[in-house]
Amino acid sequence: MIKALVNWFSAAPIVDCETHQADVFTTPHKTISKNVQVLSSYYGTGDAYNKKIAARVSPSVLNGDTLFMFISGYHKTPHPYGFKKILETEAAGDLYLKVCYKSWQAGDPLRFEVPISDETFVSLITLRGTNHILDARGRINNACSVGSKIVTPRVNTHKDGAIITCFAYDDPNSMHIKDQETLASLECCNRGMAIGISPTGGGLSRRMSAVSESLCGGGDDIALCVAIY
Repeated sequence: MIKALVNWFSAAPIVDCETHQADVFTTPHKTISKNVQVLSSYYGTGDAYNKKIAARVSPSVLNGDTLFMFISGYHKTPHPYGFKKILETEAAGDLYLKVCYKSWQAGDPLRFEVPISDETFVSLITLRGTNHILDARGRINNACSVGSKIVTPRVNTHKDGAIITCFAYDDPNSMHIKDQETLASLECCNRGMAIGISPTGGGLSRRMSAVSESLCGGGDDIALCVAIY
C-alpha cells in the first residue's frame, strides 16, 4: 500500500500500490522566506516496471521559476531532459536519492515524465524567487529503531533563502519531518521519501532531521540538504 501525506497542502488517501500519482497545489502560494515561495508540490510513486510518472509543474508557473525534482528508489533512474543534477547519493547499493533542477522557461512543458521501476518515488517542487544553488550535501544514516533520526549534513546558507531537505528510507517505513514545513511524504512497501523546506538567515545551517514513527529495522537511509536563494 502507498500512504501519501502532505502537511499544509492537503492529505491524500491510502491507495493500492502500483502506479499512484497525485497533484497538490497551494492556493495562495506559500511564502517560505522574504524571497522564496512554494507554488506547488507534486508527488508520485509506483512499483510497476516499464511505466512512467508524469510529474506536473504548477499551473501558475512563470518564466524564470525554478523546478526541483527528487527521485528515489531501488535503482538509479534518469532524470528528464533539461534538468541538471545537483547531487546523487547511494546507500548499500539498494537505495539511492537524487535531486536535480531546472529554470522553467516559456514554452517548456507543464509535465515531465520519469521512468519507474521497483518502488520509485518522484517529487517535483515549483518555487518562485530563487535561481541559485549555494550548497548541497548528502549523508547516509541508519535509523534502526522507533524514535531514531535521519539527520542531514549542515550546509552554507544565504540570507532570505531557504533549505530543502529530502529523506529517503527503506526501513523503518514512516518518517516525520522535524522543524520544517512538509512538502510531501510518500510511503510504499516499507520504503518512502519525505521532503521539507524552511527559511534561512545566512551562515551554516543546523542539522535537519526526520524521526522514525513506526517499524524497527536496519536499513540504510539517506538525507540530502540543498541551500537555495
